[in-house]
Amino acid sequence: MNPVGKVAGLEPYWYLKHLFGHLPEAMTEENFRALRPYNVDKNQLASTIVGLEPLTFKA
Repeated sequence: MNPVGKVAGLEPYWYLKHLFGHLPEAMTEENFRALRPYNVDKNQLASTIVGLEPLTFKA
């Protein structure tokens, strides 16, 4: 379903949950790049399991 997430070593379900949870906050190209599977920190992804933590984009 999400081969890129698997290649990046991420569990597809949790990556997609993280992605769709933070996608509305993304406003710039850099923000969207930060949401790519190989840019997602596994620790950030783990926080999605507990509850959606705020994702801080660099300005």
